Amino acid sequence: MSGADAAPVRLVRIGAAGSTRLVACPHAGGSPASFAGWRRALPADVSLEVPCLPGRGPAAAYPADLAAIAAGVTAALSADAGTPVLLFGASFGALLADAVAGALLARADAPPLLGVALAARPAPHRPRATPPLAHLPAREMIAGLAARYGTPRDAPADLAHLVAEGLRHDLALDEAHVHRPARPRATTLLPLAGRDDPTPADDVAAWSALYARTRPLVRIDGGHFFALERPRETVAAVLGLCERGG
Repeated sequence: MSGADAAPVRLVRIGAAGSTRLVACPHAGGSPASFAGWRRALPADVSLEVPCLPGRGPAAAYPADLAAIAAGVTAALSADAGTPVLLFGASFGALLADAVAGALLARADAPPLLGVALAARPAPHRPRATPPLAHLPAREMIAGLAARYGTPRDAPADLAHLVAEGLRHDLALDEAHVHRPARPRATTLLPLAGRDDPTPADDVAAWSALYARTRPLVRIDGGHFFALERPRETVAAVLGLCERGG
């Protein structure tokens, strides 16, 4: 994908710069603020960066496909090609992180990719088990998501008015995504699952079919948003990708 196709994406750094960048892709409707609780869980030599996705705010343009967002994240990361990257994504963020991994591996001037940790979303080649929600009116859509997964800690009190359209756009991309078989990604995968997440752990573990190397599934206490509820355990598991050479 050319730079002209890339959506404008800004990376927000939480904390100081480090010799490794942990890039966390948020859930649908999420933002850099979603990962504020991760800062204390990070060692001093790891920086946390979160994509601020397009389409937030009134009249904001939202890309028509996931590849454009992934290209935007990849372009932003490639501005510092000398610092290795670890990718993490949960729920919609898992789909985005996987797309970013593919774009990084295809780009000659990209930073080294140490590994990818994906959580709380079935692998895209598995059959979809839940009905779509993005087409519903805002309050019904949000109520449907809350009934399915619970409510993330970062959700504002007036969720429907503040983030409904960004949430809808993210969710629509997730629901419309069609898996296209490709060569396994030449990096290491770590699948993670919340013990109380209604997303089947086997469906999360199935991401392993799309990667050249994979670690065993890691289960962490919590539900669909366990990564926000258990930042220390989640960050420790993800940083384990740096061990044993990935």
